[in-house]
Amino acid sequence: MTKVNSEYGWADVPCTGTQWSARRENARYCIDELQEQGKIDTDDLETLVASIVNTCAAKPIRFFPDLITREMAPSLYGPELPGLRIYVPAEGALDAVKSEGEGSVPSYKSLDGGTHCFYADIHPKSPDQLMDPENAASHFSSSLQQVLDEIEECVQVANAKIDEEHSWIEDDVRTLLTRRRDRRRAFLEAVEPLKIPLHSETMIDIPIEQAALTYEDVQTLGPGHKNFKLSDQIADAVIQSIRSFGTALERSPDTADKLLNLHEETIRDILLMVLNANWRGQATGETFNGDGKTDIVLRHEDRNAIIVECKIWGGQGIFNEALTQLFSYNVWSDTRAAILLIIRLAEPALAVKTAQEEIRKHPNLIRVEIEHAEGGSYIMRSPKDPARAIHLELLPIVIPKKPKPAPKTGKPKKITADKSVQDHHD
Repeated sequence: MTKVNSEYGWADVPCTGTQWSARRENARYCIDELQEQGKIDTDDLETLVASIVNTCAAKPIRFFPDLITREMAPSLYGPELPGLRIYVPAEGALDAVKSEGEGSVPSYKSLDGGTHCFYADIHPKSPDQLMDPENAASHFSSSLQQVLDEIEECVQVANAKIDEEHSWIEDDVRTLLTRRRDRRRAFLEAVEPLKIPLHSETMIDIPIEQAALTYEDVQTLGPGHKNFKLSDQIADAVIQSIRSFGTALERSPDTADKLLNLHEETIRDILLMVLNANWRGQATGETFNGDGKTDIVLRHEDRNAIIVECKIWGGQGIFNEALTQLFSYNVWSDTRAAILLIIRLAEPALAVKTAQEEIRKHPNLIRVEIEHAEGGSYIMRSPKDPARAIHLELLPIVIPKKPKPAPKTGKPKKITADKSVQDHHD
């Protein structure tokens, strides 16, 4: 089911549901959210379109005859004449079978564990047929094939409608994204000659009175054992602070370049100060701590609620080392993590794409929440405890390397002492 977003008003749409209008509205809400985060100003518009459509559009229906199972069916003729019930696993927007099918359509249901399946009952025609094994087997076999043929026919009709709606959403998203991006670019081009500095909304606020970090006791594992998570509101705000910090660096490339030239850990140390200036622990006063050269962690009772990795892009190998380091920590349920990926290349899009590919093929990946040209959000599994999830944000920032000044040429002038000074010594 689509997660409800209280800020943007996302509608509940089950994964099996059609709700075409609600899905289109969700796509618009998704665009609103990305625009609010400043992520629609990109030349790689098709990647953004594909990500939104994948998140919001109904999924095509697939069914799996090779995984069919059976059980005894309720008899139509009393307990002495049993029937056969078959289950055919399926996935996708199964409601489209009912809304688009004509005549007899297969039934489907949800099973434990979030799986879905078509099901049908097959009954013998008479007790005499049941007592004739060859005749009964032929009847069940032909009836089963008829059920599978009906399912396939209905799925084809339903998928045609799903594909049609998929195209509608894709066209709507592409049109709206293009219009908003182009208008934003035109606006920025129009106001640039005014030379007015940007308002402080992109700066990192450091309040005099620190905000408190609050933990939610989400589950009791047994006597004396608790499992904690950072409240979603606070966790989202911390991640947004990190994202804003990266934006501020991108908009001050000269300063950021100087900081990186001082030492690789300088950016991490400044972010650490910003986070500790904005947030403090409740009661016990937990704070963000440096861990290693590039990591920032927020610990609570010997486990980590937030992990931040500041990493300069140096290729797949170094990025995978960052992932390995991140997954080495002990975590609580739903730990939040972020990789602030500093890219100093002339073509940063390739680095972002490679980083996304490395996360997608990582064995700890559970699912991709969203991906776009400027990062992504992923749900990962903790290798130390598969029952614990890590919500990972990829936050790339681009800080180009400034070219080194060319060495001076020509013969240096001879430096002579000031005449008045010479006279004095004489």
